[in-house]
Amino acid sequence: MRAAIRHIKIHAAVLGVSLVLGACAATPPQAPNGAAGETRPATAPAAPNVADQQAALPNDPVPLPDPAELLGKSGDRLTALLGAPVFVRRDPPAEFWRYRHPDCVLELYFYEKDGAQRLDHFEMRKMPGGASSMPLCLRALMVRAQKG
Repeated sequence: MRAAIRHIKIHAAVLGVSLVLGACAATPPQAPNGAAGETRPATAPAAPNVADQQAALPNDPVPLPDPAELLGKSGDRLTALLGAPVFVRRDPPAEFWRYRHPDCVLELYFYEKDGAQRLDHFEMRKMPGGASSMPLCLRALMVRAQKG
């Protein structure tokens, strides 16, 4: 009887260690984002090939934007391009803006540079069935802003 109990304890210990190690492996590395309690992935995903995406949509009236060109822009410039954000949070020295579209959610992070708030970082999340890349998300927001 004692041998059976010992055998069960050993199997339970091995299973427990396996579950803990498996959970650790599934967690992506995180790096501080600057704000208390917030994190972001330590590495950015590779940028999609914008030229290939533009070639696939030759008749589109709004060309696919290059997301890197947004960095350093002022809030006024981005509002003119994307319209008004649905959410703004000001936590000096930073500002956080959120845009929502049925295709995606775009989050912009501004910090003061050269005496003005400038875009420092952005993140995009795909909505189910929505835009699959940052350029497509930006274009969807730009088209909506142009329509008013």
